[in-house]
Amino acid sequence: MLFIQSGWGILVVPIVVGTAIIVGALALLSLQALDTPNLPLLASCLGLFAAALNWVTGRRLKNTPPHELIYPATNARVLLTRRHALI
Repeated sequence: MLFIQSGWGILVVPIVVGTAIIVGALALLSLQALDTPNLPLLASCLGLFAAALNWVTGRRLKNTPPHELIYPATNARVLLTRRHALI
């Protein structure tokens, strides 16, 4: 499997792992308190929380305005944008 990373796109991996650990532990504790081991519910909760956290982080990183520079040789305006992706 090949992953291509640019910018802060590598944050996807620790966000998914951290979310799975934290939400998994909380859901397991709450399900044990209810005496009902419901694994499909646990899996769907993990997926939803990881997706939501990735979406929020991605929106925050991709909404930064581009840096504007003037190229001195031609006086042309150049916009530098940051790209963040994990493909």
